[in-house]
Amino acid sequence: MELFLVDTSGLLYRAFFSLPTTLTAPDGTPTNAVYGTLRMLNRLVEDYHPDLAVLCFDEGRVTFRTEVYEEYKAQRPEPPDELRPQFQIMREAGEALGWPVFSKEGYEADDLIATLARQGEERGDRVYIVTSDRDLLQLLSPRVSLLITKKGISELEEITEEEFEAEWGFPPSRWVDYKALRGDPSDNIPGVRGVGEKTARRLIARFGTVENLYQHLDQVESARLRKALEEARDEVLVWKRLVTLDRQVEGVELPAEPVRDGFASPRFHQFALRLGMKSLAQPQSLF
Repeated sequence: MELFLVDTSGLLYRAFFSLPTTLTAPDGTPTNAVYGTLRMLNRLVEDYHPDLAVLCFDEGRVTFRTEVYEEYKAQRPEPPDELRPQFQIMREAGEALGWPVFSKEGYEADDLIATLARQGEERGDRVYIVTSDRDLLQLLSPRVSLLITKKGISELEEITEEEFEAEWGFPPSRWVDYKALRGDPSDNIPGVRGVGEKTARRLIARFGTVENLYQHLDQVESARLRKALEEARDEVLVWKRLVTLDRQVEGVELPAEPVRDGFASPRFHQFALRLGMKSLAQPQSLF
């Protein structure tokens, strides 16, 4: 089965800042993020012809990660007022398409995607993760690829496990170790003082995991780097936990059968017309 797992919350943010907020429904409700996301998904469906697509959403800002590290993503502003109603509209779009919609309190959309990707791999699916979030690179495998946004939402790049390892010099599963050392300003994770991309990449390519790095810290030649790593030892292990996705979220299960509704379904046609999205309401091929 060809499976699409969509990081819907992230794509909506990306689309919102890529398209003018003057795009509205007949009643004046902003729809630019929903419209942009649906246009992109429609194009991907036409290109890849998946058997099943699943929309995953964040559920609030409090997760198990904020309980571990209060500063996790604390610097991020609240969604703009024009974007807020579009999350619910996009859920309605998923229902109109006949696609499963998932969210779970205490978890991010990435954790749901990680859990569903594992399930898809285990039953032999070919999995494509549609996202703007590089945190999901850790999920790459022989059966899992990323379709990641490059320029707004108009360009996407497919990244495979082989391409990742050729570029970075370590397997995708070690992305969490790299990020724990390097840090990630978007998640408010500072990383080790003085450790940039090249140093973090070199250390992970050599030692594999941060745990192994700390077991062999005496093999790091630079005294300054050893000192910085030692001072950040406890924090690095916490940061790795923060960026590691949960692949065992309870209550999140893939449908057993393909979904054969999609953009040509009468229900979606009516949904698109109600929101004034006439270009999406035109007859199109199923899925």
